Amino acid sequence: VNSLITALRKDPKGIMSYTATNGNLSLREKICEDLKKHENVSINPKQVALTTGATGAIDLALESIINPGDEIILADPTYAGYPGPGIKERAKIKYVSTKWQDNFEINPDALRSQITRKTKAFILLSPDNPTGRVLSKESIKAICDLAKDKDFWIITDETYKDILYEGRHWPAYNFAPENTLSIFTYSKSASSPALRLWYVYGPEEAIDGIVKLNQFVSLCPSNISQIAA
Repeated sequence: VNSLITALRKDPKGIMSYTATNGNLSLREKICEDLKKHENVSINPKQVALTTGATGAIDLALESIINPGDEIILADPTYAGYPGPGIKERAKIKYVSTKWQDNFEINPDALRSQITRKTKAFILLSPDNPTGRVLSKESIKAICDLAKDKDFWIITDETYKDILYEGRHWPAYNFAPENTLSIFTYSKSASSPALRLWYVYGPEEAIDGIVKLNQFVSLCPSNISQIAA
């Protein structure tokens, strides 16, 4: 907060300006450094786009890949807000049931049974809301192998990756880089939901499509939020 106040006093005109639609290069570079250091994810700044809030990131990711009649698969239970963007894009929502007796692990065979030629994406949340489930490395890899084999996208929501009391977060991107769009928020890790700042990373061509869409949705992410981040 103090750094943001200092920046506002030093250059109020610059701070209150527009930014690039995909976000400030300096922040995207720092994101790449952070992902390499803590997640062993190797990407370049062109593979990162800043967006406005979680819903904005998920909506843009889906809007850039979903066509009417496509299918999106969700775990059941999982975050209640996911069906909204999918329905908006006129996709059919399908579910893979999970059980508390199995620690809410996603069974690869159960997921496979829901996949058809119309399957376009599976939305993956780990650690999960509301179950708190943290998927194992084996489960993540099995899901990624299915995505590569059946040619669908994994939209992985990494909102809670830094809120772990046991277990470890495994980035799906490392197992299926050409099939994964990963979304992260500063709302939880930095305890700063008022920033309304998320980023999404993945294959450069897919990120380029998201940036083109975002130009007509929000034009650009908040410069103030990016400086704080």
